[in-house]
Amino acid sequence: MAHTPQSPSEPEPEPGTGSLDIGFKAGVGFYLGLIVAGFTSIGGILAGVSTEAVLATTPGTVTAVLIVVLLLGDRLRGLPERTGRSRRLRLGWYAPAALIASVLLVPAVSSLEYSARLGFITVVFAAVIAAVAAGVARMTKNRYIVSITDDEPAVTWTWQRTTFDTEFWRRLTAGGGILLLAGGLWSLYTGSRYGLWWSFYGGLLLITLRSDSYGWYDVENQGYERELAVHGAGVLLDQTFRKKLIPWDAIEDVRLTDEELILERRWLDVRCARSAIDDPEAVLEAIERTRSDTERGVEHSSQY
Repeated sequence: MAHTPQSPSEPEPEPGTGSLDIGFKAGVGFYLGLIVAGFTSIGGILAGVSTEAVLATTPGTVTAVLIVVLLLGDRLRGLPERTGRSRRLRLGWYAPAALIASVLLVPAVSSLEYSARLGFITVVFAAVIAAVAAGVARMTKNRYIVSITDDEPAVTWTWQRTTFDTEFWRRLTAGGGILLLAGGLWSLYTGSRYGLWWSFYGGLLLITLRSDSYGWYDVENQGYERELAVHGAGVLLDQTFRKKLIPWDAIEDVRLTDEELILERRWLDVRCARSAIDDPEAVLEAIERTRSDTERGVEHSSQY
């Protein structure tokens, strides 16, 4: 479905100038709490404190840091927008996890004696902090994208993908399913119980291909609604927990065929089923107009 709204009458606030939302403050507070608890626990292990005593202090440490960040978190205003703008900056959120994991290398280059307790605590905290860092990094990216797409979209439409709905992918899926099914049956014949799993996966691939071909079940577009929106900064893919912006300089061409609306990129094109768009010609026109206006604006600003 395509929707073309009117331009807003009032300007949007500058990105990063409002209060920091409670979700990001809670995420950062939990993240910082784990870091403090991790280094405290490792220090306790090195000082000879029992594992039970070290782990018993972890919830209190995390909670204390979380409360402090919730109370003083507005001082971090603008942080998600600044760190979410590039992959290199988002990787910085993983640095504490890498630093904690490096403790495992210290005994090899120093007189520190390695112990199973030290290894256990180090691995657990490094893994948990890395997992939370991934969530925080995703939050910063989402918030950065929101900050640069706060203009009214020129057009929006529901994205029904057709990327894998081609003869090549159908043949590849069929071939893979047949090989898995045949290999699984042969394994069962030779007495290997793992052949049951290979047969199951091969049969599932073939059933999925059959269902998609006859319209019984659309696997590629199953699960959640996807919406594409055209902004001055590029094309925004807005999903439930994830936002992705395709900037204009990453889009090489835009084409409308009898079956698809295609945003051509260097590696993987964005293909939208034409039948899912109410007015594909209007969507194409809005995309080209917005892209042209943005390029002219960049050229104009570069002259000053």
